[in-house]
Amino acid sequence: GRRCKRMREDEEKGLLSPDGAGNYGGAVTPGGGEEAWGVQAAVEDVEDEEEDDQDEVPMSLQTNPYVLLACLVGIVLFLLLSALVMWLVERDYSGYNYLDYLYFAVVTLTTIGYGYIVPVTPAGKWLVMVNILASIVMLGYALGLIGSFLLERQERMFVRLLTESEEEEAQKRAERAQHRYRDDEAAALWWRIGISLVLLVLVLASGMLFMCLYMQWDFTNGLYFMVVTCTTVGYGDLVALDTLSRTVMIPIMLIGTFAMASSLGSLADLFVEYKQRALASRLLRRRLSAKLLARMDADHDGKVSYAEFLEYMLVKMGAVTELDIASVKEQFEKLDTDRSGHLTMDDISNM
Repeated sequence: GRRCKRMREDEEKGLLSPDGAGNYGGAVTPGGGEEAWGVQAAVEDVEDEEEDDQDEVPMSLQTNPYVLLACLVGIVLFLLLSALVMWLVERDYSGYNYLDYLYFAVVTLTTIGYGYIVPVTPAGKWLVMVNILASIVMLGYALGLIGSFLLERQERMFVRLLTESEEEEAQKRAERAQHRYRDDEAAALWWRIGISLVLLVLVLASGMLFMCLYMQWDFTNGLYFMVVTCTTVGYGDLVALDTLSRTVMIPIMLIGTFAMASSLGSLADLFVEYKQRALASRLLRRRLSAKLLARMDADHDGKVSYAEFLEYMLVKMGAVTELDIASVKEQFEKLDTDRSGHLTMDDISNM
């Protein structure tokens, strides 16, 4: 592996020489002295293992955009397939074409449910029940990805708030006041909210304009139809009646419901983030008392270490749970084979 490659490179440079048996017992330094190469190799092996472990850790939604891309491709394939199956089952009884059932699949996935295209055969109703359940699972998975992304971002914020000293925080406040600097996290969140709102306004305007021009609706009915559609209310009193209007509404419904959900989710995330920051700031400004000191003293030795303080604050802020802390401690005890209270090279050799 990488260790053997480094040994060959060091031998070519004259930094490593084999003994008579062909074994590499030491490294010859440029000054002519000889030092044990084994310790250096062991350290490099540990670094290699850490790199391998990092490679094995799956990337999150933030660092791996292919997860979101695969989710979107899966949704599109699901819509195309479900529409095809419904059309094959219902085409001899309903009179709708494939585009109509693709429109129906989108209405079902987005939970709009206008109600004027419905299954008429028992087989079609069974397919719709499966379709609804599968749509709920797919939406739940997508929301889970978004929730995991938000949770990871909030955990990083908590750790950063706790590890920064008061001097560093004061310096950052001075820099913000002097250079009008905005926090990267808040700026990114506001940027996402702005993009979602702009996209939502564009979708509402384009859909309203098309329906007003093509369906001869007035401004109120066009905007009413788009708001009812993008919010997935779907009263069904105003609907797209022909193939052209349904074809145009297929991407508008998908983009519109996504933009509406993204805008509302971003606003909710903004509110939660500010509440979490206020909670963190309040906890960090809290005065130390004998009662609070006793709560932080996990090992009851009359002193609170940095680890105990960090553990207490993370739990109180909701970044982790006591079960998470217990699991981490249990893992540490397993790795600490010599029971020294520290992870050393001896623990690696004892594994």
